[in-house]
Amino acid sequence: MEEVVYSELVRLERRASELVKLYRQHNPCATLIELFSGEDDGMNRTYTYFAEHGLLLPRVSEVLGRLLSSSEYMPYGGGGWRVDVLGAYAVSDGIVVQLHKVVINDYGNPVKDYGSFPCLRTLLSKEQVRAAVDEIIAALREDVEELERGLNKVIENPVRSYTVEKPPYGHVVAICPVCREIIRPSCEERTLLGEMLVFVHEHTPVFIVMSEGSVRCTGSLEQSLIDIVERLWVYHKEDVENIEKIVSAWLQLRREEEYEEGAKAFFSSL
Repeated sequence: MEEVVYSELVRLERRASELVKLYRQHNPCATLIELFSGEDDGMNRTYTYFAEHGLLLPRVSEVLGRLLSSSEYMPYGGGGWRVDVLGAYAVSDGIVVQLHKVVINDYGNPVKDYGSFPCLRTLLSKEQVRAAVDEIIAALREDVEELERGLNKVIENPVRSYTVEKPPYGHVVAICPVCREIIRPSCEERTLLGEMLVFVHEHTPVFIVMSEGSVRCTGSLEQSLIDIVERLWVYHKEDVENIEKIVSAWLQLRREEEYEEGAKAFFSSL
């Protein structure tokens, strides 16, 4: 019987991992989560954050939160600790659970944080988890079915995403030539080549890439704007924030000019 239950858990786990990969193909930003591991006592930080492609499993998170979240406090202000389940996530190679432990001092203040994200099958060694494995599998089955329905919606209404490499000591300003506005990156990806910025937008953006000592533009954009950015970045060493403010003002001016031109053309046609 235990073998049957375990094989069902493995099957659902593999299906959840497949769904993560399929979601990523259709929307690379929809599946980014952040996991952390290590400890932090405010002075000696040894924790690490991991940007990972994953999908939240809300029903499994609720069940594990009820089973694993715990706390222990010494009477009369003697300190203690608290463990919380922040979430269970399907990732490309299994299911992980983000755990957070906080140590409390005698005054009731947190003095140290611990983070870890063990895989779900590792947690089966805990008695309270093993005793509720049927409930966990039922919750996982519902979560997987919900993810499959969500994937169908994503396939029916695909998003358009665009990537550009961020210079090591530079910046990227993405502009929609149709909306005449700056587009913010939806997420970031770290690859062997460096840091890639991912933009999700209905129109194809134009990228102004500012690297050390140079400015280049990918796509068609008014040369006057490129010249302004180049002068500000290369010669005046302006901060990125100020450059973006000036670019936004330039784009707003162009929107107003285009609106006036369109209005004049409309009334002239009457």
